Amino acid sequence: MIQLLNHKDPHTARCIVNVQRPAYEKEAEIIQFQGIPQLNETAFDVMDSRDTFIGWFEGEELAGIASFIHTAEKLTICRLAVHPVHFRKGIAM
Repeated sequence: MIQLLNHKDPHTARCIVNVQRPAYEKEAEIIQFQGIPQLNETAFDVMDSRDTFIGWFEGEELAGIASFIHTAEKLTICRLAVHPVHFRKGIAM
């Protein structure tokens, strides 16, 4: 189920980091580039973000996240990550 996430909440911010870090580590390994900014983000960085965050839950567990910035002119997708445990389940379609 997709839910709007309150990334300003410290617990939620940690959950977001716990999804995105292993996902971006896997991506960095595949593309052989360690400079992906989200690899070094902390929960405080997530809490300071201007993005709107949504999450996909498998039961009570946050399995995937996306963030975006919406203006009158456009919608910009800023990040999309699925925890590697949940790869190949169609979460990031």
